[in-house]
Parts: sequence; structure tokens; C-alpha cells
Amino acid sequence: AHLMQSILGLQLLALGILGVAIHSQAIPIEGLPQTSHDWPNATLVLLKDSMYARCLDGSPGGFYILHSRDPNLSNTWTFSLEGGGECVGKDDCLARASSQLGSSEKWAESMLLGQFQFPSKVWNPKFWGANHVFIKYCTGDLHSGQRWNPSKASFGLRFAGHEIVKETLQYLINHNQLNDAETVLWSGDSAGGIGAFLHIQYVSELLSNARILPAPIGGFYFPAHAFKGSGSQPVAVDFSEQSWKQHTALWDSYLPPACADVEPNPHLCMLANVSYHHMNVPAFIVEAQTDKVVMMLHDGVDPNAKAQGDLLNYMGEWSHNMTSALSAARLSVPGTGYFNPACWMHCSFGGTPKIAGLDFLHAFMSWMDGEDSLFADDCGVDCNSSCPVNP
Repeated sequence: AHLMQSILGLQLLALGILGVAIHSQAIPIEGLPQTSHDWPNATLVLLKDSMYARCLDGSPGGFYILHSRDPNLSNTWTFSLEGGGECVGKDDCLARASSQLGSSEKWAESMLLGQFQFPSKVWNPKFWGANHVFIKYCTGDLHSGQRWNPSKASFGLRFAGHEIVKETLQYLINHNQLNDAETVLWSGDSAGGIGAFLHIQYVSELLSNARILPAPIGGFYFPAHAFKGSGSQPVAVDFSEQSWKQHTALWDSYLPPACADVEPNPHLCMLANVSYHHMNVPAFIVEAQTDKVVMMLHDGVDPNAKAQGDLLNYMGEWSHNMTSALSAARLSVPGTGYFNPACWMHCSFGGTPKIAGLDFLHAFMSWMDGEDSLFADDCGVDCNSSCPVNP
């Protein structure tokens, strides 16, 4: 069992590194130049002066920043929290600590940003020239950890994701006038989407004079119920309801107080399906109806299995649970919007998929302008013809 856990942990690390390669770059947009030479890159800033904002291995956390290039958007900021899985055991956490998901030692000096931060005035007219901040992920804790002091219980590692988020914001207030912000788009994908949900209330209270526009991508999770039929595989990381108490204890997770103070099982406030109902800031939620990575890593679905029989039924139930959860979120927090395509994908949102002729970014802009806010397919499982190929 220990060997199998180690193997799964290393597989998850490999998938996490792949996720960094996917989520940290601009998703191709048809008709636009795609190489980093065609667009301005963001520059790395390391939080070297902080003893708290540290990666798993103790190296400084950090972020990439691209300063505003449009005077009309000088007080507009976008934030994206990087994705890349998580670690919950000694072997996978130690392996992660020697990778770019656990150390800043080999981070590039600059990078091209994507999605809400894609610097194209044509495709991204409302945010192309804003101040863009991409918060790197090197803590394995879904950006939640407050364990900045390593101990035997933490395998000699630090889990300080929340500290990096907090120190990044404070650095930008001290050095870049973030406190003058008028509009703040707050996002992240996958693990970063989970982290974005966790910090919605925190950001809205810290930057209380700004309009906060939360828009997490692929981060709306609920407790996992693993698939056991034909086409199943071992679960890589347990996300079942009972697992979260152990995970949050290991990471010493920051939990949104509005949720944790009232929920009988506060560790479940890590999940947006629980925590979001206690928020007072509406978000635009970008989430596939059948999330490929979640179902593969946390629900035990073999991505190579043919979708038929029990597996197809499970996917249909999973899709129904997601659409129902998003509808409930909207009822709890008026003004909530969402983009929910019937696709077998995770976070590869760019010019596709489209719903009612709009991709996720233009659907978001419709929501922020007070127009249409609900974009959801009702055709069945993985039936949107514009879903990305091999997302």
C-alpha cells in the first residue's frame, strides 16, 4: 500500500508539472499571434524579505507582474493563482519540494500570461492593459497553508500558500499602490481556482474600496465520491469528505472565517460547494460539467476508458451534481454567474469552448457589465461541439 501511494504521488506530481505548463501559458486564441515574442512578458518578483512567504523547500515565494500599459486601466488589477495539484503525504511532498511546484530556485525571470491576463486588446479589451499579477504555486496546499515553520509533522517542509498570497498583496500595497485599485479581477485555475475561492472574502475586505470581480476557473469542488465500476482506476489523492480534516491539519489551512466559524465541519470550508454559500461577494464561476482532472485524480475515473454503461451514468450524475451545485450557489449569493460547458476538460479555457456564441472571457464580460450571467449547456454529457480537443 505504501509503494502504491508513492507511485500515485509521483504520478500526481508529474501531472501537476504538466498542469503548470498548461495553465501558466496563454491558451491559443484563433487568429492571434501565439509566441511569447509577440506579447509583453511579466517579470518575476521574489518575496525574499519575508520569513513567512516560503515554498515547500524554504526558498522564497513570489509572483510575476506585468504593469499597466493603458492609462485608462492603471487602477485595474487582475490576479491569477497558479494551479498544479497538491501533496498530502511524505513521499509526494518531498518529491514536489525539489520541483518547480515546491521551490522557486529554477523559476524563469519572465513569462507570458494567459486567460484573463492575455495581453491582447483585440481579444481581451477590458483587461489587456491592466496590472497583471500571477501568483506562483510552490506549496502543495491549494494556496491555503499557514505552516511557515517546518516540523516533523510537516516532513520538514513548509506549507505556506496563504502566507504567499497575503504577503504578495501586502507587497503590492506597499510598493505598487494596490490600495488605489478601483477594479480587481480575482482568479486562478485548478489548485489556484480552489485558492481563489478561499480568499474571496479576504481580498474583498483588504481592498474594500475596489470592485472585486472573483472568477475562479476549475476550482469549484465538492466532496469526492469515487467511481467503482468498469473503467475505474486508483484514486491519486483522496478528496472524500472525511479526508479534508487530515489535509487541512497537515497544511494548517486558512479557512474563510465566514464559513469556518459556523460550519460544524470547518475543514469542509476548503471546498467552494460549502464555503461559497457563506460569501457576500458574487463570483463568475468557470467550470466544466465533467471536470477531467478532478474525475481522474480524485474520483478514480480512467480517462482512457470508453464512456458507456456505469461510467456514462456516473458522468451524467457528476454533471448533474455540478449544475445543481452552481444553481444553489447562485441562490445563496445573488449576482453569481457561471460558464458551465458540457465538456470533458479541466482548465483549458481560451477561445473555446463557446456557449451561446461566447467563450468564457466574453461571457465573463457580459456578467460584469450586468448583462447575461448564466451560460450553461443542457445537451447531455460532453456534447458541446466546441469543446477543446485533448484538453
